[in-house]
Amino acid sequence: MRPARRLADERGTTLVELLVAAALALVTCLAAISLLALHASIARSLQSELAAGSACAWALEVALRDVQLAGNDPRGVGVVALRAGSADSLELDADLDGDGSVDTSSAERRALSWGASSGGRVLRRLGAQSIGIASPVATGGFALRHRAADGSEIGAGRALAAAELGRVRRVDVEIAVRTGLVGRPEVRLRSTAAIRSRLPARRPG
Repeated sequence: MRPARRLADERGTTLVELLVAAALALVTCLAAISLLALHASIARSLQSELAAGSACAWALEVALRDVQLAGNDPRGVGVVALRAGSADSLELDADLDGDGSVDTSSAERRALSWGASSGGRVLRRLGAQSIGIASPVATGGFALRHRAADGSEIGAGRALAAAELGRVRRVDVEIAVRTGLVGRPEVRLRSTAAIRSRLPARRPG
């Protein structure tokens, strides 16, 4: 007669043991899938936030550059830097090619504004061509503040009168691009640009 231990070894794996092993494998697989899904969600969130941040930073840089170049007048013919301005729009002129005039059909006439189309966009117009430089931007996501030489705000929240446009020395620009994320719904950046043509001339020496 065979020993009891040897008989037990020859019985093999029982059905209960197989079920337990299958359950453990299933739990392990589900945990791995959940972890992968979490990582994918985090990656999508980071990608969305980075994309919004990059778009916001680029649009802000473009807007600040346009403000800085406003009124460029190498021949001293009296180029008007600001033609119109409000809380969410700006129209600028600059003689960029130095011919003594502003070609209104070219990039020498520029405009920045917010448009409601396609979920909201910051629009930049060069002559007759208009392009979106940041989206989606909600209502109030593009804000401009016009400041005098002493830093005081001119025409807060309204369109500036002709006399007020001539007093503007700096423009605060704020842009907020939506991310679609619950925790951080938008990336908001702000900065200030000086109209170089209106800055006091530096004395030599």
